[in-house]
Amino acid sequence: MAAHPAEKMKTVFETVNPFGCRSESLPVNLVLMVKLIAVGLLMKGYLFDLSDHFLPYWPVFDGMGPPGVFRFVLQFFFLLGTGGILFSRAIRTGCLILGLVMLTTVLSSRTAYSNVKFFCSCLLLLTALADPKNPLLVLRCQMAIVYLGAWVNKIFDADWRSGQYFEHWMSAIIKRETYIQAAALLPPMVLSKMMGWMTIVIEAFLSAGFLLRPLRGLTIFTGIYFHSMAFLLAWQDFYVFTIATLSSYLILVPWPDRLTIRFNPQRRLHRAIKAVIEKVDCDQRAAWIPEQGRLQVNVFDGHYQGFLAFKRIVLYSPFFYFLYVFILGLPNESFLWVKLKTVQLALVIFFPWMEIIAWLKGAPGAGGLAERRPG
Repeated sequence: MAAHPAEKMKTVFETVNPFGCRSESLPVNLVLMVKLIAVGLLMKGYLFDLSDHFLPYWPVFDGMGPPGVFRFVLQFFFLLGTGGILFSRAIRTGCLILGLVMLTTVLSSRTAYSNVKFFCSCLLLLTALADPKNPLLVLRCQMAIVYLGAWVNKIFDADWRSGQYFEHWMSAIIKRETYIQAAALLPPMVLSKMMGWMTIVIEAFLSAGFLLRPLRGLTIFTGIYFHSMAFLLAWQDFYVFTIATLSSYLILVPWPDRLTIRFNPQRRLHRAIKAVIEKVDCDQRAAWIPEQGRLQVNVFDGHYQGFLAFKRIVLYSPFFYFLYVFILGLPNESFLWVKLKTVQLALVIFFPWMEIIAWLKGAPGAGGLAERRPG
């Protein structure tokens, strides 16, 4: 029997819905990661930041036609790649195209090089080429190398070890008054030296955390708060770097195929949560079961109640990641206050106060995201 036209339209919409993260070739967490990076690149205006072939690293780019045409071709494939990713049409191919565009714009112009562009191109290309049987391994190794290079570079830099780099950056470059006042309360260079060494130690830990399974829960928490606090301290998101880096931690987040949510239909708050989540649950992963009592969520072998359950529902809803990245992608000039308050609110709400208390009490289901991965 032929499908009803309305059902066909619904199926097509679900397939191309940018908030949907189902894929036959990649796990949900990787699909969500590359979609967030694509959104960040679009919102930060990288479409218009693609380079002409000027002073290329490889001379072959000099012979690739007029600069204007070269840039137009890059922009065309940039949109083609982002469209393939966001609308879930051959996601691996979209990652390959967009990753090659970002890599080309880096290699074709020395003046256009940036670590951020190269970092994004690596994540996209490695996702496109990842082994279907274990697509996360190569990306975890990539992130470990990123942090390894970061802390090794700093520990062999005398200015980082002495705190001079941090002092100059905060006091002379971005001129953060709060930091200057805090540093004045201590002997000269003490705060800057502490911040420099804290950065080195955290990056060294993160480089190991991406490889060692027992550290993954703590790695997610440390990395997200580390980069979020850097944004709050500097009032800068470093173009798309903050978005791309925070998104990369999805590599460590296991994603359930199904969420079993028990809610009390007699409670207005429960009904409101259900109504909102059903609207944004594009992949229809949530199974709602009416039941008397508190809000409850079963995910993997974890059982969560009340506010812990609400946090798990939000954390496993891709729509809220898109909303967060959209806010971070807004221009600093007009929306800095909104971005700062959003990050502060997220850090407060999702700080694992209750999880820590439950863990200390030995309660079941108190573990972090990375501790519930099957197998």
